[in-house]
Amino acid sequence: MGKLGLKYGGDVVGVVAKVGDDVAQAGASRVDNVAGAAAKAPDAERAVKSAARPDFLYMYTGPEQLAKMGQSGTASRYLTPSGNLTPLQAQIELALPWYNSATTVMRVPRAAVESSVILERRVTGNVFGRGGGGMEVVLDQRPPLAWFELIR
Repeated sequence: MGKLGLKYGGDVVGVVAKVGDDVAQAGASRVDNVAGAAAKAPDAERAVKSAARPDFLYMYTGPEQLAKMGQSGTASRYLTPSGNLTPLQAQIELALPWYNSATTVMRVPRAAVESSVILERRVTGNVFGRGGGGMEVVLDQRPPLAWFELIR
């Protein structure tokens, strides 16, 4: 049985844990099990990535912003994988500006904008006095509005 020492400045100042053969054996067994599972499912990583990425990305906006987008022909660079938010939830979780009512929801196939994705993250709060916490997908350019389908 070995000891795992805590060192400070080269001196052992305490014993953090005692490591026995049974613990080492259990760890080796877990590694073997994981390696075996990975070998049995070579497409597992691809399946996990696919499951984590929805087929559509959503844009929450208001009628005024939608009219401006219609004039320019381009949509927002900021999308979300969450397509089931109420307007109030969208305003809070996506930290939308006060003038965005989020009453209009549009979606675009993720495959259409995948090459433009530069960032996927949780929305930080306190932007425009909103809480944040929802997921956002940021694109490097504004996609054509024609790619979007009106949901509500």
